[in-house]
This record gives sequence, C-alpha cells and structure tokens, in this order.
Amino acid sequence: MKEPQLVAECCLAMRKAAQIPVTIKTRLGVDDLDTYEFAKEFITITSKYADLNHYIMHARKAYLKVSYSSGKLSVDSVIIGSKS
Repeated sequence: MKEPQLVAECCLAMRKAAQIPVTIKTRLGVDDLDTYEFAKEFITITSKYADLNHYIMHARKAYLKVSYSSGKLSVDSVIIGSKS
C-alpha cells in the first residue's frame, strides 16, 4: 500500500496473465499513512493504471513498524484514540 504504482503494476500483470477478475484486498492505511487522502490516492492510482474496479477494504490499518525482542513480536508504539 505504501507503493501504489508497484501494486498497480503487479495487478496489471495478473490481469494480463489470468482469465479471471483481479481484485485488491487492502486496509484503510499503513503505519502513519492513514488519511482519507492516502487511501483515495491508492485507489485512484491502482484503478486507473490497472483498470481495477473492485476493492475489499479492511476497517483497520496495518502496522508494519514492528520489532522483535526475546523472540516475541511487538509493535513499537500503538496509540489508541489519538495521534502524536
């Protein structure tokens, strides 16, 4: 989602190779990129470049900024209800 042009290129390649519809399943945002404008830009780029018209949006965002300590996965920081 951080690279909508790359996603669009992948989807276009899949559309050319497959005889079935290609859809995008994504989240509302990723890490700090979670604004309406960011999601709209992602959909605009991927829909125009790859000629897609079906999206499945999870009603939450992805956290990719994670760290591993003691063999356990932990999110660096999760702020609920506010932004810093």
